[in-house]
Amino acid sequence: MSVEPMYPDVPMPVSLTIEPIDPRYLPIVSELIKAHGGTLNANEIFFPQGTIKQFIWPRILDWKYRIIFPDGYEMGLTETSDGKNILSCNPTDLVCPICKRSLVEE
Repeated sequence: MSVEPMYPDVPMPVSLTIEPIDPRYLPIVSELIKAHGGTLNANEIFFPQGTIKQFIWPRILDWKYRIIFPDGYEMGLTETSDGKNILSCNPTDLVCPICKRSLVEE
């Protein structure tokens, strides 16, 4: 007998309005999303069909989710109590497209 998860995965909407991304990282995050089938236009992200939202437990103050693209790439999403959507990605994915070095200080 299988047990249903308390918070099942749900399909992502076609698009989502998000808080602005730091302009220094915007082109890089945009390319990351594009590489996995989505699009980022300023503060709106468009997801490819098949992208799901998976709840991350435990919830402290805000709702936290893992966004899983159809190819398996994952990003974070925080939905705040005041209705803001904050997108996040793995810092190791923030790589300069020209010199290929990490943009995150280690």
